[in-house]
Amino acid sequence: VVIIMPTLEARIEGRVVIKYGTNAIAQVHEGKVAGLNLDRIKDIAHLIYALYKRGAEPVLVSSGAVVAGMAINGLHDRPTDMLKLQCLAAEGQPHLMLAYEEALRPYGLGVYQVLVTHHNFGTPKERDNLKSVVENSFASGKLAIFNANDPVTKAELVPAASPYAFSDNDPVAALVAIHCGAG
Repeated sequence: VVIIMPTLEARIEGRVVIKYGTNAIAQVHEGKVAGLNLDRIKDIAHLIYALYKRGAEPVLVSSGAVVAGMAINGLHDRPTDMLKLQCLAAEGQPHLMLAYEEALRPYGLGVYQVLVTHHNFGTPKERDNLKSVVENSFASGKLAIFNANDPVTKAELVPAASPYAFSDNDPVAALVAIHCGAG
């Protein structure tokens, strides 16, 4: 884990991939999910801006679509049914992007939503396309925000009780770092 304080004066060169899992951006009250933690998302936006100001090219990998979908539907406990999780992600993803868009707006930054599956990293052509999207995001003053395309793939929606729960976009973050030029 690298912690970069907003008051840091040193210049940071190159691409930096930042990953936030669901637990980091979920608002939880008394053990129940209450939606997205908008204050945390504002903190992330401030960190992104601080990185830009110091010369870095930040790319964000963010979970949270299921939590946003749960809030929309008044759910406080994460469902275990895979189809229900996929549908919540489909419904929540636009709200997650809107939260980031609103948090980044004061810094003059927009967002690029980049939804991926592991297949998008499987061929040189697909990897080059993703890298081009990231390059264009910088040229356009936008932040590329990656998330697993949960309605299409189940890979990142492993139930929390599973022995494979170490996920929540960790593989996506690793693939983005490797194939999109993070140093």
